[in-house]
Order: sequence, then structure tokens, then C-alpha cells
Amino acid sequence: ASRVGRDYGVQARGYLANNKFEYRAGVYDGFRGENSSNDLRYAGRVMFHVFDPEPGMFYTGTTLGAKHMLSFGLSFDTQDDYQSVGGDVFYDQPIGDNMAFTFQGDYIQYDGGDFFTALPKQDTYLIELGFMVGKFQPWIQYASRDFSNPVSADQSQTWLGLNYRIQKYNKVLRFAYGKLEQDRASDRDVFQITMQFFQF
Repeated sequence: ASRVGRDYGVQARGYLANNKFEYRAGVYDGFRGENSSNDLRYAGRVMFHVFDPEPGMFYTGTTLGAKHMLSFGLSFDTQDDYQSVGGDVFYDQPIGDNMAFTFQGDYIQYDGGDFFTALPKQDTYLIELGFMVGKFQPWIQYASRDFSNPVSADQSQTWLGLNYRIQKYNKVLRFAYGKLEQDRASDRDVFQITMQFFQF
């Protein structure tokens, strides 16, 4: 049953070398199956911060020019013969006053095996670039799913957007245009306007 992206379990998390090296390792219920007879789910992640560390539970995504960051991560997730392995890089560079450059690149290979047959083996990629000038933050993003089985239709998305940060993270107006492509299907165009409100 779905738990909206969450799972029951225990996790260990810690930092070494003045918070430059981060590790996370967990054991979870996963999909227990009939009579809870399935193996447990195991997941882990390691991350190395070259410059400023990020010791919080959740990653910021962009510090809006507050920190100079270059981080490399590796992760895995497995249960029975399902597995995923991934790697990522994140770069955040302040440039003078009220200016910043942000980049992230992510790769994950999923293979549901015989355990999750609805999850075919695939390579997924995401690349995103953003540049902040004052309260304006134009960005571009590319994401794709490349399936191992040639019968499955590969997918890709290309997005161009502009964030107007009225109040940093708390109030953000977003404009975006996306081109969605899938093999053996017509391309689709998407226009989005969203408003984000967040209060601590």
C-alpha cells in the first residue's frame, strides 16, 4: 500500500571530517507482502562536501548565494531483487551581491526485477541550471527516462522557467514552459504558473 513516499524503519545519520563527509543508512519495512514474509528494505547514502557543508536533515536545493557549495553523492536502495543505484553532484556559487549560480546533476538506475514488475529497468537523468539576479531566477532543466526494454517508450522533458522570489523561499512566483517528448507519441507543450507560500 502507498505511504505517499514514506516508509517505516530506522535510520542512522552522521558526519565526519568537520561535517564534510555525510552518511545515512536505514532499514525499512518496504513492501512486506503476504504474512510480512518479504525481506526488509535497505537504503543508504554518502555525500562529500568540498566547500561549505550542509548538515541539515533536508537539502536546501539552492542557498540563494548564501553559501559556496560543491557536493558529490552516491546512494542505493534495495529489497529482494529490486534495486536502485544513483549518483549526483550539486554546485552553488555566490557571485557578488544578490547574484548566484546553481547547478545539479542526478543519475539513478532503477530495476524492479521480479519483485516490482511494474518498475522496468531504466536509466534516469536530470540536469538543472539556475542563475539568480536580485529576486529573479531564470532556470533550465532537462530530465529523461531511458528504458532497457526497447518495447518501452523512452521519455524526456525540457523546461525553461523564471522564478520571482518575492520573499526568498517563503513567497515565490514561478513561470515555466515545458516540452514533453515520448517515443511513438506526439510531443506536448506545457505552460505553468504557480505561487508558493511557506511560513515557518
